[in-house]
Amino acid sequence: MNRVNPKALLISLAVMLALDTLGGMILTIFFASQSVSENTTPEQTRAAVEALNQSSGFLLSALAFGTFTTILGGYLAARLAKRLPYFNAGALGLAGVAIGILLSGSSPLWFDIVGFFVTLPAALYGGHLSKRDVPPNA
Repeated sequence: MNRVNPKALLISLAVMLALDTLGGMILTIFFASQSVSENTTPEQTRAAVEALNQSSGFLLSALAFGTFTTILGGYLAARLAKRLPYFNAGALGLAGVAIGILLSGSSPLWFDIVGFFVTLPAALYGGHLSKRDVPPNA
């Protein structure tokens, strides 16, 4: 018996990654706007972005936004699967951890560790929220 709905997993993962990318761009623009102007050279811009990736304010904001999108992704995976909400949300969380491991490297170790430990519970919480929204006779 296949417990994970592949379509639900792929759709929710795509939505989560798209929102993460968009949110990352918005956070970068917001936080970097103070140190980058139209007269900034490409080298200065690169240095500003590298410094931004070490800024605790930026990283905490990215962590909070990523946790929100993971909750939303878990919710979406569970709702689209229509059965076994925790299992499907958990599969999304595990996929998120795997992608995080593949993409880690330039951020501080504490950021990666917190992100890895928060991802699965956040996805499962999204699955829990979806279960709460389903009528009892559905």
